[in-house]
Amino acid sequence: MIHVNRLAAVVPLLMLCGADGYKTSMKRHSQLLWIGLFIYALSFFLASAGPFDASKPLRGYFCASVTLLFSWEEAKLWVHGVPSINNPLEYIAVLVSGWINAIFLVALLGTSLRPSSSSFTLARIMLILVIPSCWLVFYYQQLYPREGHFLWIVGMFMVLFSNNVPLARPEQLLTIGGPKTISIET
Repeated sequence: MIHVNRLAAVVPLLMLCGADGYKTSMKRHSQLLWIGLFIYALSFFLASAGPFDASKPLRGYFCASVTLLFSWEEAKLWVHGVPSINNPLEYIAVLVSGWINAIFLVALLGTSLRPSSSSFTLARIMLILVIPSCWLVFYYQQLYPREGHFLWIVGMFMVLFSNNVPLARPEQLLTIGGPKTISIET
């Protein structure tokens, strides 16, 4: 019979994390958050979409403002009656893509207030689900994504997924379940 102490499995983990493991993790979270915000902001000034006819590329701020303004103008039209819609999929894609930045900013606010809330998780999932609407807009408008679009996505994901903190602090690892002995018969 071999006796294995649970503490023996935790000691290498503590050595790997070190005494400052939790502080290091939180510092890394903060760094990822700020780097992600920088990349997100930078993406608005880069080319986000380009037409296939090699004319002037569209900057991120232009794409964001046009789709948001389109959503706003369409909302005003709905107040006075249903607007005529030629292509419903394109229409919905433009409406949805206009609100991606708003969803992101709400999720960012949720990160600072309550990072573990279910509404924050819902905002993450919504963001992942609505990004393909941009690709539909690119398709229907005969555009292709450029570097700004990809950096925009990377920046948002870095911010929204930067708060993956460890499940427990290193000093708590010794107390989870307490020391136990496991018997293995050979």
